[in-house]
Amino acid sequence: MTTKNVMKQKEKKEQIRGMKRALVVLLFGIGFLVMAVGLVTDFYDFAPEGLLGWLSAWILAFTLLALFGPVGSEASCPCPEDVSE
Repeated sequence: MTTKNVMKQKEKKEQIRGMKRALVVLLFGIGFLVMAVGLVTDFYDFAPEGLLGWLSAWILAFTLLALFGPVGSEASCPCPEDVSE
């Protein structure tokens, strides 16, 4: 493999990682928005629908996060977890 092919593969992996991160962040945001709309407006009740919508969106986001593995800057960090001296 040439260095050009390696660079293309790395760029493609970074794009996929960015799309995964965007999807997870979008689901967390949707959950927060559903809860806030239920709390602030009379569009639907907060107690059953708002909390269930928030909970289901966050469960889906955490499930995707577990399936994808770590996404974002912590996924590409080669440093050890414990850096305390």
